[in-house]
Amino acid sequence: MIERILRFSTTQRWLVLFGVALIAALGIQNYEVLPIDAVPDITNVQVQINTQGRGFSPLEIEQRITFPIETALSGLPRLDHTRSLSRYGLSQVTIVFKDRTDIYFARNLIAQRIQQIKGQLPEGISPEMGPISTGLGAVYMYTVEAKKGALNEQGIPYTASDLRTIQEWVIKPQLRTVPGVNEVNTIGGFEKQYQVAPFPDTLLAYGFSFDDVIEGLTKNNANMGAGYIERNGEQYLVRTPGQVANIEDIRNIVLGNRNGVPVRIRDVAEVSEGTELRSGAATLNGEEVVLGTTFMLMGENSRSVSQRVAERMKEISHPSWLKRSRKFAMASRYLPATGWRGAGNSSSSFSATNRLKVVVPLALLLIFLLLFVSFGTVKDALLVYTGVPLALTGGIAALCLRGIPLSISAGVGFIALSGVAVLNGVVMISFINRLRQEGTPLEDAIRQGSLTRLRPVLMTALVASLGFVPMALATGRGAEVQRPLATVVIGGIISSTALTLFVPPAIYRIFHRSEEESEAKQTTDKTRTQPAPTI
Repeated sequence: MIERILRFSTTQRWLVLFGVALIAALGIQNYEVLPIDAVPDITNVQVQINTQGRGFSPLEIEQRITFPIETALSGLPRLDHTRSLSRYGLSQVTIVFKDRTDIYFARNLIAQRIQQIKGQLPEGISPEMGPISTGLGAVYMYTVEAKKGALNEQGIPYTASDLRTIQEWVIKPQLRTVPGVNEVNTIGGFEKQYQVAPFPDTLLAYGFSFDDVIEGLTKNNANMGAGYIERNGEQYLVRTPGQVANIEDIRNIVLGNRNGVPVRIRDVAEVSEGTELRSGAATLNGEEVVLGTTFMLMGENSRSVSQRVAERMKEISHPSWLKRSRKFAMASRYLPATGWRGAGNSSSSFSATNRLKVVVPLALLLIFLLLFVSFGTVKDALLVYTGVPLALTGGIAALCLRGIPLSISAGVGFIALSGVAVLNGVVMISFINRLRQEGTPLEDAIRQGSLTRLRPVLMTALVASLGFVPMALATGRGAEVQRPLATVVIGGIISSTALTLFVPPAIYRIFHRSEEESEAKQTTDKTRTQPAPTI
């Protein structure tokens, strides 16, 4: 059967090359759809539970919040270990699960346990699970800055509070709609607040308390419905809009009346625009800015998500109508007056990918030069080198079949595969050349050399493939780095070895066709010059 395959590959060599071209085209197509993720995410499966307890000391946080949560979450299915952090006003419990645990299954279990222990926690304390992201999930970072000389709607330069408002109400909601984005965090600036500062002596004089002020603000900041009225076959909705719209509405809220005179908030308190108490800030080149960090959903491709976020940021900062309507653009209160700068893990990913685009071609060129030095002819070097693209095609196909993105570890696997893939050709072509030097005809040399060296080629490929199987099936820490490398090598070795019986013999026959014709001509000339037999 093997002889038939060899005979077919040498006689139908152009058909074999056409099939190889189709396989190469398939490899290119697979490469186009193959996701690229420069750095594999080695973060384990974990869920963070964050709980704020304003005014609680670290000891109280540990005793009343952290310890009950950790105790309730012990014994979860596929739980590996837990760790916690208790600080002033903050409790953080991290639940780490075993590898290959479904993150949504884990979060569902934690949500059920948290619901059961809410009654054991202090009043007003509500634990929250962190975003479905990992330690490498911060794929895109940007800053929101005011352009030089830009003025806000009050005619004054933009403040840190204005930039924070733009981030929270203009940029952040639009980024949350980008596919693959799970969370957008904000650092820096000031969160705008309307602050009510009561006068204690005035409250006592009117007979009100702080609770009365809080109750009045709460009850007078809501819209109420009152059913509907039917008239002439039409329905008229009745509602009472009571939601405050500005600072003046807060000042005019009525707390009660004294001697028939209404007492309003402005009579017993000072109402003003203020900012939150913060514990940190963000600066760029010594100037305060608002920093936004975009986190991708666990399991997404960081390169694709960061590219989508970058495109959305361009739409936010430079919408299509800016050029068409210059007057409307100048009247906008947000976009023309602010700018953004992007950075984050995506920049590192692009840099690593660009370096890999240089390293891999250099490695392939070095392999070709070594083959040329070894064989001494370009033909034989190219003949052996044909195993490299065949192996690369198999490696790409293996990544696609296993759903593994193209990463740096996969690139290292391609470099190693390029060196292993040429071994089959070196073993086979060297033996065929030796047979040719001994005077064996071309057809016989190809057939005999392929059959003789087939077993060593298969054994070499089998040993190399089996050696990478444990890495390809690895689990646990470091498996995300090992699996792409081993998958590439195994897939490439299998494809290059499977095509060894077809491609090298066919190409060798094409490259040395002139030698075959010269041998046939010499044989014909010898036959003609021989004297005719005497009867």
